[in-house]
Amino acid sequence: CTKCGTSIKNVLEAFRKLKIPAKLIVVNNDFDCIKTHLKLLSQQYPIYLSCEFISNKGRGRNKHNYHAIAMFKEQIYDPIEDFELPIESFNHAYNKSLEIKEIILVGITDN
Repeated sequence: CTKCGTSIKNVLEAFRKLKIPAKLIVVNNDFDCIKTHLKLLSQQYPIYLSCEFISNKGRGRNKHNYHAIAMFKEQIYDPIEDFELPIESFNHAYNKSLEIKEIILVGITDN
């Protein structure tokens, strides 16, 4: 982890050092477009998501925030929140879009 955050490659390496099987998948797609797929995947695997939140308060440029969240059994675990959220209500965190950059499926080998 650096002052700029933790890269997804470092997270993947940490899983591997702990001997936890994990597979990195590059997604680069809008959350709403792949929500159904994420729901299905989360039924079987814990998922670590690298995201870009895009918001705008009505003036100036869009604000881009990079953030990581976890997902399991259709619940979102966001380190900013004190509780888990159902995937259907997660759009409170942004008002423009949420792009999923990469995901790590935890518990699956990278074959």
